[in-house]
Amino acid sequence: GVVRAWGGNDLGQCGGSNADGSIDISGGTHLRVVRILGQPLDNVVAISSGGGYHGMALRANGTVVAWGAGSLFNTPQGQTTVPPATAGRAVAIDAGYVHSYIQTTTSTTDCNANGMIDCVEIALGVTADTDGNSVPDICESTTFRVPLDFPTIQAAIDATPAGTARTILVAAGTYNEAFSLNGKNVVVRGAPSNATIVDGTGLTTSVARFSGGEPATAGIENLVIRNGTVGSLIFPSASFRVGGGLYAANSSAYVKNCRFESNRSNFGGGAYIYRSSTSIDGCQFVSNIASSEGGGLQLFESSGPIANSSFTGNSAGPAGAGAASAFKVVGARTAGGVVLVSNCTVQSSIGGADTAAVEMFEIAGSGGTEGILRLSNTLISGNSASTGAGGLRVVGTQRSVVLTGGTSICSNSPRNVLGPFLIEGSVTVCDCLADLTLDGAVNGADLGAVLAAWGAASANGVGDANHDGFVNGADLAQVLAAWGACQ
Repeated sequence: GVVRAWGGNDLGQCGGSNADGSIDISGGTHLRVVRILGQPLDNVVAISSGGGYHGMALRANGTVVAWGAGSLFNTPQGQTTVPPATAGRAVAIDAGYVHSYIQTTTSTTDCNANGMIDCVEIALGVTADTDGNSVPDICESTTFRVPLDFPTIQAAIDATPAGTARTILVAAGTYNEAFSLNGKNVVVRGAPSNATIVDGTGLTTSVARFSGGEPATAGIENLVIRNGTVGSLIFPSASFRVGGGLYAANSSAYVKNCRFESNRSNFGGGAYIYRSSTSIDGCQFVSNIASSEGGGLQLFESSGPIANSSFTGNSAGPAGAGAASAFKVVGARTAGGVVLVSNCTVQSSIGGADTAAVEMFEIAGSGGTEGILRLSNTLISGNSASTGAGGLRVVGTQRSVVLTGGTSICSNSPRNVLGPFLIEGSVTVCDCLADLTLDGAVNGADLGAVLAAWGAASANGVGDANHDGFVNGADLAQVLAAWGACQ
């Protein structure tokens, strides 16, 4: 790639005698095109010199630069940008003895986002166009490969034409980069068995971003996202950051079979989902940290299923009601929208004061959208907080949280559940549910609470010992059966 020049130098022909990384050379009677390589010009893809006194270079963006005898261009002698003879961009050049030839096109399409307009790279043979439709073959493939076709995940996303679907296959290995789907219909898929790692060490934003507008067919699969330590600004003037591993905003893209590990941010250490309809399936959230809320995951006014996933060893705090060491749900995407958590485990999460592993924070009356958290066949066990409820905390109405389908909340410290909730079907909550006054014993005070609230349960669920939405004989019987000190 090193070029040497020689010969007459009356027009500065030898100015580029030590130009590295050249792709082409050309020489004329009195002038060597090598001089262009001595100038501060980037992305030169072709050069030409005539038999006379001038040379030309074609840049990847379709602009042309000329130098030498300026009279041939009606410009002063020396380097100058030459506009094509007609509107458009150049795809081919030829510097003749006394005149020059520039072939132009009106196209500005760069489908693979490599800085070279498509017709230029096709004309120069840089990329193949086997069907002759003026679109590089790589842009018509439904699958891009990283690093075989593109060096980075972001380069492959950028190369995806708007309005088309692409699958980006990322080979096994570790990639120190951040990427954004940029609203495109792409699936970024890693190799199986946690073999594709996207590491956020040293980055200044979330490792992965769904920037808004992605359809439900877009998403990420089989990626290990780790060591995101900063997150993203939720708005430019924000004083906090969200989503160390993933930040999604106004998106419907999905997350499948991914592992979020050792990420941190102020809110949503592993992932922060903002006003989106995002499904999460088969994922692991491990050892993520939020300095404020949502150690593993936080959903703000978002809806969508969280299924077949585990939350292990996440933390939040150190103090403050609502820290939610594993995951926190704030409102819903639409009024009455449901966040369904099914077949999940939440274990070994650590919170500060007045917190829990899982929290539903319904923001009724504060301008937000009320929603429902449903826990189905989900285990919440072995989590702790310094005060509050180590397992589940509900800040909202009784209908904010529904426990159903074999859900079990046990062995959390200092208690399993704090706040109102409903039970449907077979559910295990290892608290003294008949202790309605939370004084550690079932006594006359609890009996009085049942009698005072007789009928349909109020929004706060007071007196509803069996959490079925009604205060009646069943609650009275439960209080009497549990009379005495709580076990």
